[in-house]
Amino acid sequence: MAATIAPSEGAPSVVSRHENIDKPEVDKKLYRYLELSNGMRVLLVHDPEMEVGSHYASNAEDGDAEAGDEGDGKAEVHQKLAAAAALVGVGWFSDPLDMPGLSHYLEHMLFMGSAKYPDEAEYSDFVQRHGGHTNAYTCGDHTCYYFDIQPSKFREALDRFAQFFTHPLLREDCLEREVTAVDNEFAGRVSVNPIRWLHVCEATARPEHPAHHFGCGNKATLWDEPRAAGTDVRARITEHYRTLYGARKMCLAVYGKETLQELEAQVLELFGTVAPGSGPRLAYPEFGDPFAGQGQRIYAYSLVGKGHRVLLTFPWPPLEDKYKHKAERYVEHVLGHGGPGSLLSALKARSLATSLSTYTSMHSYGSHFVVQLDLTDAAFAARKWTDAVELVFAAAASARAAGPQERLWQELRALARLKFLYKEGPARPSSFAVNTVANLPFVDPQHAISGDYVYDEYAPAAIAALLDRVRPGVDGMRVDVMTESLAAFLAEAEEAASAGPDKYGLGFAGGWTADREKHIGIDFYVKTIPEAVIGSWKEAPEAEDLFMPRANPYIPADFTVFPEEPVDAPPVPLVAAPRAFPAMLCRAPDLLVDIPGLRLWHKACPAYGTARASISACLCPAGAAHEPGSPEDAQHSAAAVILNVLASDLSLEMQSQAQDAGMSFAFNLDPGNGWLLQAAGFSHHLVAFARSVAGVLGGMASHVTPEVYARIKDLVLRWIANRELQPARQASYALTHATLVHNVPSKRLAEATRDMTMEDALSQLRGVLRGFHLEVLACGNLTRQDAIDTAAAIASALNPAAPAALQWPAGLAPRPDACGDTGGVLRGDGGEFAALDGADRPRKEFLQMPVGDRAIDIPSTNPDEPQSALFVLYDFGVLADEGGATDTTVLLADLVEQMTNTQMFDRLRTKEELCYAVGVSATFNCGRVTLRAYVTSGVKGPQFLQERLDAFVESHYQTLCDMKDDEFQHHKDAVRAERMRAATSVVQEANRHWDEIQERGYIFHYRELDAAALERVTKGDVCAFYQKHLLSGQRRRLAIRVHGKSSDEPGRARSGEDESAGSHEQRMGIRAADVDAALAALDALRAKAEVVRARVGNHKVVAAPGAAK
Repeated sequence: MAATIAPSEGAPSVVSRHENIDKPEVDKKLYRYLELSNGMRVLLVHDPEMEVGSHYASNAEDGDAEAGDEGDGKAEVHQKLAAAAALVGVGWFSDPLDMPGLSHYLEHMLFMGSAKYPDEAEYSDFVQRHGGHTNAYTCGDHTCYYFDIQPSKFREALDRFAQFFTHPLLREDCLEREVTAVDNEFAGRVSVNPIRWLHVCEATARPEHPAHHFGCGNKATLWDEPRAAGTDVRARITEHYRTLYGARKMCLAVYGKETLQELEAQVLELFGTVAPGSGPRLAYPEFGDPFAGQGQRIYAYSLVGKGHRVLLTFPWPPLEDKYKHKAERYVEHVLGHGGPGSLLSALKARSLATSLSTYTSMHSYGSHFVVQLDLTDAAFAARKWTDAVELVFAAAASARAAGPQERLWQELRALARLKFLYKEGPARPSSFAVNTVANLPFVDPQHAISGDYVYDEYAPAAIAALLDRVRPGVDGMRVDVMTESLAAFLAEAEEAASAGPDKYGLGFAGGWTADREKHIGIDFYVKTIPEAVIGSWKEAPEAEDLFMPRANPYIPADFTVFPEEPVDAPPVPLVAAPRAFPAMLCRAPDLLVDIPGLRLWHKACPAYGTARASISACLCPAGAAHEPGSPEDAQHSAAAVILNVLASDLSLEMQSQAQDAGMSFAFNLDPGNGWLLQAAGFSHHLVAFARSVAGVLGGMASHVTPEVYARIKDLVLRWIANRELQPARQASYALTHATLVHNVPSKRLAEATRDMTMEDALSQLRGVLRGFHLEVLACGNLTRQDAIDTAAAIASALNPAAPAALQWPAGLAPRPDACGDTGGVLRGDGGEFAALDGADRPRKEFLQMPVGDRAIDIPSTNPDEPQSALFVLYDFGVLADEGGATDTTVLLADLVEQMTNTQMFDRLRTKEELCYAVGVSATFNCGRVTLRAYVTSGVKGPQFLQERLDAFVESHYQTLCDMKDDEFQHHKDAVRAERMRAATSVVQEANRHWDEIQERGYIFHYRELDAAALERVTKGDVCAFYQKHLLSGQRRRLAIRVHGKSSDEPGRARSGEDESAGSHEQRMGIRAADVDAALAALDALRAKAEVVRARVGNHKVVAAPGAAK
């Protein structure tokens, strides 16, 4: 029997419409805001660029193509996915005290079928089968459900989605299985530090406050304890749904290709019958701050992994409906920016902290302003964490003394307006829908999509009032100290008190009360912060290096969109592709320069109508690669990591201002794949910004101090220690080490980092900059001359001798001022330079697994980790250079992923109740094709998980063979739609081109070729591929099994390979008792693997232009 709510009286109707909705200047979409008669608020989005068309290769226009060649395939072009999101104003704040987590449990249960579609997997399977995905989340005051799908199937998916809110079954036979899924989800949160902080905050909130509730829930609170008390679980979850869910608490966003009239008719038909329910969105203003009346307290508890974190939390009033003045954004910026005069710069200058973040958490009962500091080991060991806190209060006092500054607020307003007016389409419409419905309850219809960017009311009094609450002594203020060395932290306070009357010892010795968060089991200590400490913080001395943010030099003022430049002939002679292919999604970039030392690509994108651009550069140094596994290989990798973090640190102030102005940048110094620099954003200042970014790397050797190097080295060691704390990440890193030739495992990387001196690291950098090959892509609103100037500027910033050494082609030289000032940041030292030929760049090398099965068992890095993880890699090999992207290996792997994911989820998670996270993913990297299956579980060990995964893989073969032709066609359509989905922004298109350039495939039209080749792939091809690569004795399979506390499986050590009973497959099981044993097992596996080199395409072979932009 379905759980229903009494329907509204009368036929559903629209009671109000609004179409005067602010939108970006380049936005072609149409919007309509509705309020339905049942109280639901709706935003309709019509996207005219979501139309589905068909492109065919024109063989008549290609004299070399023959009928029946690859060009005669049909390839639908889906510009975007359609999407919908529904928000219900009910969350875990509303949970009953005797069943915490009930709202989250209900969220899970609504996926389990409806009266119209009773199959529990119908909705998820339908969406996945048609190229989309589904998900949901529950927080304190709302629950959000969402999906995306191929546009042609949107109406059918929306019908299934609507049943969540009209006739869900809440099936009895799914109750225990889904509570197990909730329990597995809970187990995955236990070791996540932000979640641990949240749980301690919940546990220490006033007991009567909704923030005291245990929001996630687990099997104990939702199943075992209620049933032991005689509770009918289904009756309670049904009552929760019928009592609290309803249209008056709901907001809906739908994003499709249909006209607004058509979308409105669909929404009215499908959602107009949702019952109004008991009232509007739940709110809790009467409760006030959850920590009110507690004074000022400090809490101390363990941090999972390496590090020390301090969080300062200050109570603020409710701000959800105050979105027009953005007073909280002003305070967040003043205390959290990273530019000159910032708190972060001051903390780093004193070696007190490695990072700082500020944010505001808003709820109906009030808001919290949080300042989070990650401290250096040296500062924490020297008991200087209080100095860091003192500096926070000094910065707040400085901002109060300066008073609210309209100039700064107007700058923030202008930046927000620019970001909105020139906002590009979302990469995934479901993200847009989710963000939109989250804002709809609080914004005017006019601001339905612009609410986050609106600065309509300068409110200096509101700013001053918020700043006034960021001070010591405020009631409800709390300090949370999370540290890897909790016992030492508490002991040092006692030692400090006995050693002398310093403020640290007097303030924090003794008086701690031990307590425990009961759900995760976090032991914490609490005490009231003494008045002496509060007084010292109030009297925090002024700091001369703390001052208000200066005017941002990166704010763009020129938004001219340059037209496409005509070309009589390509600058570099190219060879036409030997195959016919469908019309291209977008034209490939032009190869402007190809000389020793430089290969430059350029692509203008005027079709997007926006003054944005992206610049990517890959620096490939000279020198042969070190012997894999050698100390030199580890030292090389350690230096690259240190230099990467150093570059980011030295450019902190510049990057902070640039990011505020809508730019982004990244360093990725990967010795195995070149050293990558990227910058993207508004094109006005982008070339100068890219030059400055390169200058940071080029001038680093002359500007690093021993103090900065020591702090960065400490940060790198902490990152290495923490990167494998989660079992899934640990398994993923192990797979990477097993399959890449030049990969250094964490233990050896940490050892090499500890031994790496500043001179060693900088010496390696100097060697790199003395000779390299630079490959650059300038994409977007940049002219050809801009692209040439950019390449010259980057080369000059890295090494001032480089531009003169480059033999520029006639007519393609940089302008005289192109290699000028780097923006006052840093600049390369100059000296000798050798221009390397692009053909001499080393290829990436992989390790191909031997034929047969291999398994390595590894204990979890975190001994308290409750979850175990299983990652299984199926290795399909590396495509030959001449194979091209149309090699069906790639398509078959993608089809296996598409046809397997939902069924694997349904079997292992839904029916067998084994896990929370499960899936399969096909990957393509530099020509290498693999398939990864993964399962993480808090209830079973990885060996048992593999047994069940193997059983599924074997049985699924027959499912594939028995699949009906129309269903198989749906899966092919989904893969084709994904291939032929056009980019929605300049950056997204640039990243697609750059992936081909960086991986050196240069098959810019691989999507079109794949779509055409897909037409000839049959179900029989998929079954044969599956049987050969996933089932037969010829498969190449590696399983990494990470054992957490959920694993009670005994270790098995075997010295060799043997035959499994009834099988000809080779199996080697190794139980690694510690890290060294795990590394030895991986090394033994690497020794058996075959080294294969990555595919390299011909960069001078391009497709003839088709219908492209």
